[in-house]
Formats: sequence, structure tokens, C-alpha cells
Amino acid sequence: ITDRIQIYAHKIRAANVLTQYQKAVDISLEVLQKAGFPIPAHPSGIELTMTYIKIKKNLKPENIGSLINLPEMKDPLMISISSILALLAISAYYISKKLYAYTIFKRAILSLKYGHCSIQSTNYVGLAIIMCNHFGDYETGYNLGKLAIQLGKKFKDRMYESICIFFHYTFVAHWKEPMASVLEGLKKGYLSGLETGHLEGLCFSLSQYDL
Repeated sequence: ITDRIQIYAHKIRAANVLTQYQKAVDISLEVLQKAGFPIPAHPSGIELTMTYIKIKKNLKPENIGSLINLPEMKDPLMISISSILALLAISAYYISKKLYAYTIFKRAILSLKYGHCSIQSTNYVGLAIIMCNHFGDYETGYNLGKLAIQLGKKFKDRMYESICIFFHYTFVAHWKEPMASVLEGLKKGYLSGLETGHLEGLCFSLSQYDL
């Protein structure tokens, strides 16, 4: 089944590139259903709240740092599901903020249960943004953003590290750090993107630095 999931992943990426976000969402939900990890197309407020409660107890600011020590995700199926959820989060962001938030929460639950893989680092920075912008929990959000960057370094995945640096220093860090530190962080994101050839992270960080 993991081989079939990767075929679906290519289709989802193609739809996202073409900005066919609804199509990408539909394919993602279909493959997740087949993989035994169903996601509702239109999560209710109750579903969002209950999912958030499940992860909130593990997200106390003083405990977030220890999440770096979660084991590495080994289950090939869970790793494949993680990649589909990451793609779903991208397309859901443009289609439904509720689906986007629900996907982020479910990715966090997956990490807490099965451990980390490199792509999961991007979820923590997405969760950080939600914590800051929607809940006003800047301490938790800031710590989650730092965790995301640390995970990118732990897995020696400079591409995801570059993505996490950009989002952390663009949407999260300014709540806790002076602007000089934020600009220095964006410079690091630019350099990381330059070293890895990750043009999106490079251009995003450079554009925000110039602003």
C-alpha cells in the first residue's frame, strides 16, 4: 500500500502546483481513507475542539523541548501517511481553514503516537502559527517553532529546516524576539535555502528580510 500511496502523492503535488487545491484535497482524503487514517472533509467545531484537547496536554511550554526526544518514526505506512497529511495541509490552507487546522492537529497526534520523521518538523511550525494567531498562546507557539527548526537539524534535512526557519521567523518569532533577531533568523533561512538549493525557502526568507 505504501507504493500506491506514493503514486497518489505525486498526483497531489501536481494538483497543488497547478493550484487545483480542491482536487488535491479530494485525492488526499481518498488515499487517507484507503490507508485507514480517515479525515473528515468538513470537520465540525466539536471535532476540532476534541482533537485540540488531545494534543494540548502535551504542549505545555515547559514540556515542548522534550518532544525532540520522541523516537524516530519507523512504520513505513505511518511515514507515508505523514507525507500525505503534509500535502493535504498545503491544499487545505486554501480551501478550508477548519480542515487545515484539523490536519495540523492530526499530524501532531501522529507524531506523539508514532514518533518523528523529517517532514513532521514542518507540522510543528504550522501548529506554532495556529497557537499564536488563533489562541494567542505565544509562549507555546514560540517553543513549537523552535522545536520545528531543531527537528530539521536533528534529521539533517536542510530543506525542511529552511522551510521551518522561514515560517518561524516570519509568523512566530516576532512575538518573543526583537526585530534584529528576527532579521538574523531570516538571513539564516536564506543561507540554508542557498546551501540546499531549496529555492522557495531562499526566496521567501530573502523577500521578508528585504521588507
